[in-house]
Amino acid sequence: MLTNPKEVINKKPDFKKLISYGFVKDGEKYVFSSEIIDGTFLVSIYVFENGVTKVSVIDKAIGEEYALAYVPSSSFVMERFFLL
Repeated sequence: MLTNPKEVINKKPDFKKLISYGFVKDGEKYVFSSEIIDGTFLVSIYVFENGVTKVSVIDKAIGEEYALAYVPSSSFVMERFFLL
């Protein structure tokens, strides 16, 4: 289980472990998505073959990025996802 985003970000990915965790290969990237907070948000983690990692948090009610997820003082959503 991913307990901290820093466990994934800035590390060389082990693609076999990503697959065993539940990531799905999609072209040149591996993707893991999960709904959080009773389906209110969709969190997706993208790990590219070159090692770049990106995280996306979508507010499902409006279908747009949830900008507050990326503000350090507003870490409610990210804490909920990574502490599951």
